[in-house]
Amino acid sequence: MSDKINETAAFLAPYVKGKTQTAVILGSGLGKLAAEIKTIKEWEYKDIPNFPVSTVEGHAGKLILGILGKTCVLAMDGRFHYYEGYSMKEDAGRGWRRVVPSPIPTKIVELDSVKKLWDSTIVITCGGGGIPVLETANGDLEGTAAVIDKDFAAELLAENV
Repeated sequence: MSDKINETAAFLAPYVKGKTQTAVILGSGLGKLAAEIKTIKEWEYKDIPNFPVSTVEGHAGKLILGILGKTCVLAMDGRFHYYEGYSMKEDAGRGWRRVVPSPIPTKIVELDSVKKLWDSTIVITCGGGGIPVLETANGDLEGTAAVIDKDFAAELLAENV
């Protein structure tokens, strides 16, 4: 799985590396915000290697690189849902979820950016958990197939802000 994540990252890197530190997922409630972004480049999800495709009405299924206010952002215009064909399993009687490893976070990679936003009176949460990365010997970050539990991520962020 990490090979697929790295392939996707390599596809996007020439366009986004060094340009943006802010990403946002525009689901049903935030979809209209996409119109406020001054587009630099956009991709349909189907054109991005290994990227899931959103088929829900009202979710555009596009990744947008652009300017929102004075900030360069990477925005997912539409998200993916389990009922779109992604495998799900019952989670110990607590409902259904897509099951992947869930390591405990040890570091908030973009902590400096988070602190700057915090100082600007922007409220930030770790409501969705996080995407774990491994730091290689040369300091590069490499994605891994897992998800960070939102409670552990929020706790770590609170301890460091």
